[in-house]
Amino acid sequence: MVLESPVDSAGSGREVYERDLAAARWTREARRLEAAETGLVSGRIDGAEGDALHIGRLGG
Repeated sequence: MVLESPVDSAGSGREVYERDLAAARWTREARRLEAAETGLVSGRIDGAEGDALHIGRLGG
């Protein structure tokens, strides 16, 4: 969507530069969120009855 935003062709190139920076920033953020989606778990506590308590984020 960022790359679809119109850029004034009479501009000094600053708009293109800012658009490209925004695109790079949002691409990094999307990759970070996709990596976190895989279901990281930082620990687990097993109870005496066989139940487990997961510590941290658990993906689906």
